[in-house]
Amino acid sequence: MKLLWKKEQKNQYAAHDLYAPILYFLSGLGVLLLLYMAFDTSVWVDEAYTLGIVKYSVSDLIYVTAQDVHPPLYYLIVKLVLFLMRVKNLYTVVIAARIVSVIPY
Repeated sequence: MKLLWKKEQKNQYAAHDLYAPILYFLSGLGVLLLLYMAFDTSVWVDEAYTLGIVKYSVSDLIYVTAQDVHPPLYYLIVKLVLFLMRVKNLYTVVIAARIVSVIPY
């Protein structure tokens, strides 16, 4: 009886061992896809809106986003990252803002 139970338990873990590498592979593929999309040259409307919002001062940024549906924390984080990176080129600014968006994933 004990041998039969161990055999069933072993088969249960064998299925888990099969799915784990597949899930790791798909997760890694998703991260690579997100990073590839972060370096794309086209700018979407929401990205242009974000870059326009982060040009405001912090107090104006909070005031503008308080009248919108978007919370100000994301814009404050983007503003902080752009300030710390001290990027001036538009392409680099877009990439930095996209990477901030990818980090939570």
